[in-house]
Amino acid sequence: MIRTSQVHHCRECGSAPLVKNAHNRCGSQQYLCRECGASKVLLPKQRHSEERKAEVLRSLPGALLAAGTQPHLRHLAQNDHAVAKKNS
Repeated sequence: MIRTSQVHHCRECGSAPLVKNAHNRCGSQQYLCRECGASKVLLPKQRHSEERKAEVLRSLPGALLAAGTQPHLRHLAQNDHAVAKKNS
């Protein structure tokens, strides 16, 4: 069996000597750079952009009100819409 090893590089300084350094609160393995001392996750999870968040907030209240099948959620939809307007 042939094993291959990957060399990971620091996201801050680009150097190669990384060692495992605990887990963050999400459970992802963190690595410590021996050169610059940065402690980071190798491949961070992608988050949604601010534009995408705003788009979802704009579409959510209308969808909840249009459904009409969940009257207990109508006040939440109206409040979310008011918050979205206030933040715009």
